[in-house]
Amino acid sequence: MQKSDQEKYLSNISIISRLDGVLNSKEEDVIEKIRSEIGATKSILNQAIKNAQGENEIIPFQRFSDNIRNLEDMILVALADGELSENEKRSIAIFAKKIHLTQEQISIILQETKKRCQTLSEEMKCQQCNQTISSSSKFCPSCGASLLGSPAKQNETKLALEIPSWGLTVEFCESSSATFEDALRVAKLCPTFQECLRSKKKWYCATYSDEKILDLLKLVENLKGMRNRRIYVKGESVQWDEVFGFLWCFQRRQQAYKPEEYCFGLDEKRLNIWSCKQANMDWTEWADWFSYGKFKNENCFVFDKKRIMHELKTNLYQIKFCPCFRGKFVEVVMSLFPEEAKISSNTLWDYKEDYQQTPGAMKLVKKDDYYTEEVYVNGVKPVGFDLAKKLIEKGIKSCGIKQLDYRALEE
Repeated sequence: MQKSDQEKYLSNISIISRLDGVLNSKEEDVIEKIRSEIGATKSILNQAIKNAQGENEIIPFQRFSDNIRNLEDMILVALADGELSENEKRSIAIFAKKIHLTQEQISIILQETKKRCQTLSEEMKCQQCNQTISSSSKFCPSCGASLLGSPAKQNETKLALEIPSWGLTVEFCESSSATFEDALRVAKLCPTFQECLRSKKKWYCATYSDEKILDLLKLVENLKGMRNRRIYVKGESVQWDEVFGFLWCFQRRQQAYKPEEYCFGLDEKRLNIWSCKQANMDWTEWADWFSYGKFKNENCFVFDKKRIMHELKTNLYQIKFCPCFRGKFVEVVMSLFPEEAKISSNTLWDYKEDYQQTPGAMKLVKKDDYYTEEVYVNGVKPVGFDLAKKLIEKGIKSCGIKQLDYRALEE
């Protein structure tokens, strides 16, 4: 955490500590402990306290995990005197709303922080020198003896994680990674959070329903680069990229000027009618999928819609867990897609020509006043975007999509 972030972090803490009108020694002790934990110097703390004077607005960070950690510490300071004042409750609630926490997540944070507050207030005796010390200590400050194996430190620990047969479960191991603490903090917000001791290391897991995929991505963001991680789909272990293969595309979408138009390919001036550019089946005259089918006669091409749908499903399988993927939209547009393309003057379709014969191609003789030409046609190609726009418009109305500015498709 950079110095400027440390200063803002401690300013938020200081604002909370003063909302009840009193700053007691217990709160000062907790603030000092927080300063030490985030690696801030005392001069940064003094500047943060100075900045907080006369201020009541708590400023959030960009990273979700930093906001969670800051919120936990704010609640810890507020609870140091034994209760939350109304002003403290109000400010904490406003901050939680700013960072888009649900009531369930707030309750989990509050419960965990109360346990942490209780741990800080408890004391124990070192078995080596009988010195009274904090129960949160790992080593005795008097004699240096390790306290990790003392009876006061021993809690019942599960030896295995229970992987549910529903949803998406992420499992990861304790790590020296810089983002491990952030990952653990986010995972603990999940109501299904578990931990166990396996091969002398702690393992953790959290399970999310398909509807909570965005919450899962906040955890996954902090697991980058960590080796000991696994993903389960409905209790079955699968490859990491089989679930999160969409991430690179989703992250580009989030950075796009108009995210909804990104999905339709409009940011690259190439339209697709499936609401996902990963379908790789654009509305262009050279697209192969317009050749899936056969000619009924010289002026009528019948589409093989089963083959088109098969290729769609194959291409979209890798992004099936993307929060922006709309399976229903694909099905609606496919049902509206014409069964056949009729070719005549002033129609929506034209021949897709090839000067080499290919399997299933039809020989076509083109004549005009000056010459005769023989070509092979192996499908059709769309003329313009009128039909594409109609299909997308009907799909949008059918699926209730409101974020997309349909006028962009007219450009």
